Amino acid sequence: MRALTSLSSRWEAGNTVLRFLPTRDLDHAWQDRREQLRDRNGSRPLVACMDYAREARGMYHRAENRSRFYFARYTETRTRVEELEAQVAQLQQRLAEYEPPQQPAPLEEEESSEPMEVEEEEENDPSDANSRV
Repeated sequence: MRALTSLSSRWEAGNTVLRFLPTRDLDHAWQDRREQLRDRNGSRPLVACMDYAREARGMYHRAENRSRFYFARYTETRTRVEELEAQVAQLQQRLAEYEPPQQPAPLEEEESSEPMEVEEEEENDPSDANSRV
């Protein structure tokens, strides 16, 4: 029982060390730990278990990074939408306050309603002269 307790405490200590190492050192530490385990007792299942744990940890970190990325994109988009909504509200308020300028009454409506006569100018066209002859 005592050997099992010391083995589990060593395993937990090893995992704790691996958990708090920076990512660039994690691979080297992981390889060292695998070599220690392989050299000590040649236990392949334990190494395979560690590989699965590493893979699961990597998948978790990738998913976490993706979720952070998408949350940041969502936050940026939400902020932009709120800014645009504030601009729309401000423009609607300005539009409500806007009074169109008073237009002067049209002068001499009778003259403007009559069609304007356009004088047609006759051009000296030789083809017209031939048709009259």
